[in-house]
Amino acid sequence: AGRLNDRYTGEAVNFRDTIIIFTSNAGKSLYEGDTKQNAAGIPRKTILGALETEKDPRTGEPFFPAAITSRLATGWPILFNHLSPHDLEKISARELRRVGDLFEKQYKIRTKVDDLTATALLFREGGAADARTLRAQTELFFKNEIFKVCRLWSEDSFAEALKKLDTIRFIVDTDTLTPDLEPLFFSEEKPEILVYGEASFVEKCRNNLPGYIFYQTTNTDEVLRLAGENDIRLVLLDVSMESQEDFDPMATVYEDMTEKDRMLSVGAFDYKPMAASLFHDGRSLFKTLRERLPELPVYLLESGDVQIDEELLLSFVRAGARGKIEEPESDFSVFEDMLQEICREIYLQNVAAMLAAERKVISFETAPRLLRDKKEVFVRLRDFSLKRAPSAEDTGSVLDEVEKPNIHFTDVIGANDAKDELGFFIEYLKNPRKFCAQGLTPPKGVLLYGPPGTGKTMLAKAMAGESDVAFIPAVASSFVTKYQGSGPESVRALFKKARRYAPSIIFIDEIDAIGRKRDASHNAHGEEMALNALLTEMDGFSVDPKRPVFVLAATNFDVEEGRGGMGVIDPALSRRFDRKILIDLPNADDREKLLRLLLSKNIMCEVS
Repeated sequence: AGRLNDRYTGEAVNFRDTIIIFTSNAGKSLYEGDTKQNAAGIPRKTILGALETEKDPRTGEPFFPAAITSRLATGWPILFNHLSPHDLEKISARELRRVGDLFEKQYKIRTKVDDLTATALLFREGGAADARTLRAQTELFFKNEIFKVCRLWSEDSFAEALKKLDTIRFIVDTDTLTPDLEPLFFSEEKPEILVYGEASFVEKCRNNLPGYIFYQTTNTDEVLRLAGENDIRLVLLDVSMESQEDFDPMATVYEDMTEKDRMLSVGAFDYKPMAASLFHDGRSLFKTLRERLPELPVYLLESGDVQIDEELLLSFVRAGARGKIEEPESDFSVFEDMLQEICREIYLQNVAAMLAAERKVISFETAPRLLRDKKEVFVRLRDFSLKRAPSAEDTGSVLDEVEKPNIHFTDVIGANDAKDELGFFIEYLKNPRKFCAQGLTPPKGVLLYGPPGTGKTMLAKAMAGESDVAFIPAVASSFVTKYQGSGPESVRALFKKARRYAPSIIFIDEIDAIGRKRDASHNAHGEEMALNALLTEMDGFSVDPKRPVFVLAATNFDVEEGRGGMGVIDPALSRRFDRKILIDLPNADDREKLLRLLLSKNIMCEVS
């Protein structure tokens, strides 16, 4: 075996006794993209396969040749999860303490930092910051603020002032927070917790923890209903609890059997080991929650009767569980502290996810203030505001094209039937979790058709305003240009942008420009390619159901032949839409309302 001299210890190290650790950013297909996987649940072979197949864009060759990956396979490949916002907040706070200790060691001036300062620095980087960037920006923030403090004195009085200065405090001026910014730092509502366990334990929690709202059930369908209808912060799952289902799937099998035959059947076919039977219902519920609500945090609840050992815990963690919480016997203080920490972590994660989805960051100003005794300086973080930080490729267009319209259904005169039908889809965009919990297939879109000038575009904007999601308009005729392949590329770029700002609504006006019925006499090759790309995107294979992209389209064409319209929409495109809603000409009452509205805006007009 090879040997190498260790310069730190001065000893000769035998490679046979050495553990070699390699780090790499390769394997991005496993940890980048809109869908974040739980790294603990990715098989070892999948990780090695990603390392072997990913290529260096500069050379076109794999990062790791097969000879290297085969040797790496003899060891233990470990894939790290993305750091949570709570972890990043801790990193920022630790960096503030580190530079503060160095500053105190050199200048004998203490620094004290408010807990919310680290949170503000995290949100200043947006919801998708990384540890390296956050550490560097935290250190730079500290140095810049110390420089501002030093500018409080003139050059002549600086040295004498430093001798008197004892403490520099960093505080977040919460009094200046506007109502739309307060929820980013403080949870105004009580955390709601769903417990799949004993009712007696939940009753104790309600009595001892008044700052929380607890729901209790041992029925799987009830768990999904409560999780979909309420803003559940986390689920406490007692895996040893048996589900109390209303329906027994074996009832019809046992119906015509004698007691003796039934017992023989149970003994012969339905026997399960005690451990497997004990956790069967808990595992089944956990699997259902992960399939329908994968972002809902689930913690295992350990009771005094059943201990969760390390092997069982790791099996659930690999499947997506966050950890375990021990059920208290009498003293709820430790349990309350743990719940408070977990709820704070989850709330911070939700806020960061919201900022990342909306591509927004927090900005603030700082102002140092010297106290009268000149022994203490307060550095105040104030004048907070939210700013949009679009992706580089969206700069210049995102401010105009991605907006939340302030138009509502009350501003649209007529089309009452269409408003009622669109109400169902608005409910979905407002609360996609409820639909996911029920196992429903998410809707893809709605096609508005009818004569010109009936308010189809205004209805689309009103739907975006009612659901309070990003609105991305496009005109179908702009997809196809004189350049070959521009149509599919434009369609893919549109949907990619919509996924970045999801939940969002894509509104394609005059969709008949590419979506008319395909035949040899009407459709050009470019239009057909753009239509095929649109059909592929609307299939929704790459759409997260919890961050939906909803397609609204408008056309003056008919959706079926024989109605005497300007033309017919392609049947394949028409089938992609969940509903086709006719926006007809307004009736007499609606026309009267419109005329009165227009006349009210111009007081100089008179009606004869």
